[in-house]
Amino acid sequence: MLAICDNLFLQLNSHAIRYLLWKGNNHYQDGINGIGDVDILIHTDDADAARSVLADLHFINPATQSYAAHPAMEDWLGYDAESGKMVHIHFHTAMVLGHKYVHEYEFTPYELCFAKSVQQENLTLQHPVLEYFLLLCRIVFGDLRSERKIEENLIYLRQHIVVDGFMVIADACGFDASTAQRLYGLLSSHGKKLVSQEIQKELKIALCSLVKKTISAPSLKNRLRRYQSGYLHKRSKKSLRFSNKKSLKRKGLTIAFIGQDGAGKSTVTQHINEWLSWKLNAKRLYLGSGDHYMSWQKKLLKKLSKKKAGLPINILRGLLSISNHIRIAKKTHKTLRNAKKMTENGGIALFDRYPQLAHHGINDGPKIRHSLTKNLSNPIMRFFILRGAAKEESLLKKAIQYTPDIVIKLILSPEESIRRKPEENLELVRRKHEIIKELTFEGAQIYTIDATMDFEEEIRTIKSIIWDNLYL
Repeated sequence: MLAICDNLFLQLNSHAIRYLLWKGNNHYQDGINGIGDVDILIHTDDADAARSVLADLHFINPATQSYAAHPAMEDWLGYDAESGKMVHIHFHTAMVLGHKYVHEYEFTPYELCFAKSVQQENLTLQHPVLEYFLLLCRIVFGDLRSERKIEENLIYLRQHIVVDGFMVIADACGFDASTAQRLYGLLSSHGKKLVSQEIQKELKIALCSLVKKTISAPSLKNRLRRYQSGYLHKRSKKSLRFSNKKSLKRKGLTIAFIGQDGAGKSTVTQHINEWLSWKLNAKRLYLGSGDHYMSWQKKLLKKLSKKKAGLPINILRGLLSISNHIRIAKKTHKTLRNAKKMTENGGIALFDRYPQLAHHGINDGPKIRHSLTKNLSNPIMRFFILRGAAKEESLLKKAIQYTPDIVIKLILSPEESIRRKPEENLELVRRKHEIIKELTFEGAQIYTIDATMDFEEEIRTIKSIIWDNLYL
């Protein structure tokens, strides 16, 4: 069990907060080890106290996607500093079930579930017989149809249910002896049998006393919410304006990763993006001009590099370079503007590199004026180059108005940088090293990370910085 989960359950127990791990207990270990989700039922009378415990442990309560929202369900995310894993708590105040995204039924033996709960180490679990009845209700009144998932649950329940205890709980639920015997007999059935129409009809009559309907027109709402989910999933791949993940209830964050060659900017950004986007609306955005960026100008320049140099070729190369740098500046400005809108809706933007104007021709600064005006005598080319330089600098000036909330500087010595990337020029790397250390971003919180530390430790350190800022 992750340390943060262990601490959470200790706090719930010490505050005498009534809770249950109420379903899917065949794999609850996955959730408390940061692999899946943890479904916790909190007694309605203790819900506020449980929220306080979660907040004290630096859990955050993001906004659930509109198509998945339910008044009896909340999402809480925590960060385990020892492992670097995120924990997802499904916080329930009612035992809702039914179709995905709708959950139009409630399991009614609410108080009985708390009264008959069982202890396992420092955890409080649903009684296996009540979990079996709940499983049957999820099959009959919901959309649980996976034979594999049903069978995995049944294997766990068969190992924990004995006939005498079954009959006691069945009687408490109001079942007569014959119905109880029939339900017990189905425990040994294969999952395939439980999803058959014949058994479904029989169980619907037997189990109707254990559920109550709380939402009208569930089929229509289910179709609408499924459509909304699919639409957002498709659009989120193409636009920062859309997301099918959870978002912060407050303004989101823009986080820039900068550093010299070999510092691992792209690798670190990718790891952080995978960690955050598991549950949150987080996007990784590349703002450089290197291998992760491609344009038709860049492709054509690569082809022209193989041609024999001459005046026409040189002119064409110069014009393509101007066009390419302006395109990069436009893309940077547009990306930062859209990221700003994304964070206003609770998203998190992760920037691999970030533009600056203080140093031309280096460290993502303007390039045209520095790179193309040297030893230039042709007045016509000079005119086009200077016009292009002015355009590039104007776009980047607009771009840097969107200051990041957090800047993470990945620092390593020039010698280590050359060891990692021996093809680079040492003097140039030294200059980049000094520039990175000197760069300031007005209004941003700046953190310096030693990029020579163990990679896993480096990632955990960055995750802790980000989580502290998410929690604020």
